[in-house]
Amino acid sequence: MEKKAREIIGLPVVTMNRGTKIYDVEDLVLDPERSQVLALVVQEKAMFHSARAIPFGRINVIGQDAVVIPDGKAVIQVNRDPVLRRLYTGMCVRGLRVLTDDGSRLGTVDDMLVDTKTGEIKGYHVSLGRGMTMGQGSRWLPAERVLSIGHRVMFVPADVAKEFEEQTGGIAGALDEAGNKLRTAGSKLNTQLEQLGGQLHSTVPQKATGLLVGSTAHREVTAPDGTAIVLPNDTITEEMVDHARRAGRLSQLALSAGAGPFQQHTGSLGEQASQSLRNIPGEAKALWEQLTGQYTRNLDNADDKVMQRRIKNALGRPATRVILDNDDSIILNTGDIITNRAVQEARNAGVLDILVDSVYVERPKLTLEDLKAPRSGDAALDNTPAVTASSTPGAHTDQLPAATTTITPQGATNQS
Repeated sequence: MEKKAREIIGLPVVTMNRGTKIYDVEDLVLDPERSQVLALVVQEKAMFHSARAIPFGRINVIGQDAVVIPDGKAVIQVNRDPVLRRLYTGMCVRGLRVLTDDGSRLGTVDDMLVDTKTGEIKGYHVSLGRGMTMGQGSRWLPAERVLSIGHRVMFVPADVAKEFEEQTGGIAGALDEAGNKLRTAGSKLNTQLEQLGGQLHSTVPQKATGLLVGSTAHREVTAPDGTAIVLPNDTITEEMVDHARRAGRLSQLALSAGAGPFQQHTGSLGEQASQSLRNIPGEAKALWEQLTGQYTRNLDNADDKVMQRRIKNALGRPATRVILDNDDSIILNTGDIITNRAVQEARNAGVLDILVDSVYVERPKLTLEDLKAPRSGDAALDNTPAVTASSTPGAHTDQLPAATTTITPQGATNQS
């Protein structure tokens, strides 16, 4: 299956194991030397996170409406893969100027065609300019005809210019193609009509005689001079059929023979057909809602669950950026702790996704002093009443006090 790049960009990325949408395709990572798409970018590089991409080998399928991957582990950070890190330069193929190696400009790249199974770039659609593209269409440039690709220019051999001249597209190509089809179809139609006319001329009279003789006429049929060929309720004979044929009224006679039951039957069929046609829009709409509505609801439910997990992970953590509402009022400043109130205000302002993306997730580096409470607890050793010799029953007052040991906050041991 082959798709244009613009048809791939924007597709939702859905996991196979959970059936949830986790990203949208934002860009493609290309290897120009091998004419290959190596990965789909699902998150562009930003200040606080690196770009994320799905290597082509980890993709289950690129379908009509979604990109399916096994699970979230298929997504990797671009800077952890040396090949992707080297090729992820933000280069955009669309808009590249196409120049021949002798310096002639042919147009600009409008899109490219990708094999969705292998990632191979089949070729490029080259626009000749707005006016030229409408009148003559874009030109097809096979990938093997490309000499090199830079950040602004795509070089091709000089003879590609002649190949472009031989291609026809746009309005002009459509008119030429339509004209050829009409001429071909007209010729075939004339031949078929001649053959059909000969068959009808020889077979219809014979079949009409066999079908009509013995039938009952349901309406009057007259000759051009006004004389009656058959009257209602007459049984049609072979002479009546011959008379109708000579007078050019054979078709009227056939209608008369079938007017009663045929008209009644066709009327019933017509009413059924009309009713079916009236029901089609409603049935189609119901089917569409059943298919897409349930799919959309499943995606929405899955997205909600993912968001709830992200919110729980964000609560109590500091924010790494300033979060603004629609009036540019500050919801949270950099370093502020994310609270339930902040989450609700961000949700109301439509910036909840920005909030959960700004969570500081590194493990804080705390010293022993940072972990200590402002004061000692009531049950700490320092607050325990001291035991003296005089308060001990049976103790000798002239006994020397025993050596005591205390632990300083620094962990040193003192004896007295």
